[in-house]
Formats: sequence, C-alpha cells, structure tokens
Amino acid sequence: MEASITFKAVGKTVGNKTLLADLSFGVEKGSTFVLIGENGSGKSLILKLLVGLIEKDKGSVYIHGQDIATRGLETRSLCGYMPQIINLDDELTVMENITIHGQLHGLTATEAQQSTLHWAELLDLTSLLNHYPDKLAYG
Repeated sequence: MEASITFKAVGKTVGNKTLLADLSFGVEKGSTFVLIGENGSGKSLILKLLVGLIEKDKGSVYIHGQDIATRGLETRSLCGYMPQIINLDDELTVMENITIHGQLHGLTATEAQQSTLHWAELLDLTSLLNHYPDKLAYG
C-alpha cells in the first residue's frame, strides 16, 4: 500500500541533547497511526517536524511523496497541528485569528475565511467564529 507519511533517517538535536536519532517509519494511506510515549519522548517534536514548525537536522520527511523540505507550501496545506496550549490573540475573534494564521500560510484573507466557514459549517462550529478565544471553553 502507498505511504502517506514517510520519515527516513530523521535526526533532531536541541542543544547537546539528541531528541530523534535515525528515525524511520511510514504511515500507509487510509490507516490509523498512534504515537505513544512518555513526556519528553519526542511525540510533539515528530508532529512539529511533519507540519514544518521546526526543521530536522538530517534525514527526509515526505507527505504523499512530496519532500517537505522542497515542497513546503504544498505539504503544509495537507496537514495541521493543534497544540495542547493554543496561542490565539484574545483581542481578536476566532475568525480573525484563523484568518491571520491562514495568511501566514499563504492564503488570502478571503480564502482563509471561506475555508474557515466551510469547515465550521461541517463541524457545526459557526456560532463560535465571532467569539473571543478567552470567552470560550478550553475544549
């Protein structure tokens, strides 16, 4: 079966601590994949590498056969990352926050708003778009 995500000999060092050493794995298209490990074992690091929030020191990462190092815009549009602690501006509405983040990832304001409305409707979240993040429940 075709791999949707592939890590090949990926390494990452922070300071003098090696966090990932020669990590290789593939996730097949249509499968479910779970990262399990203790705090500090590298689960979030792997996800951050995958979505381009941090850079690997060595190796290669592919999404649908595209190298994230050379096809960053295309690969970032295929996946997302939701950290446990979010960093939204409490002075802006949820829609305004998402629009700005969309623009940071290469969308126009209109494209970001249209995409946000599309997904908010599918997930029944449109009523939350005009609220301020600090006024919403954490979940």
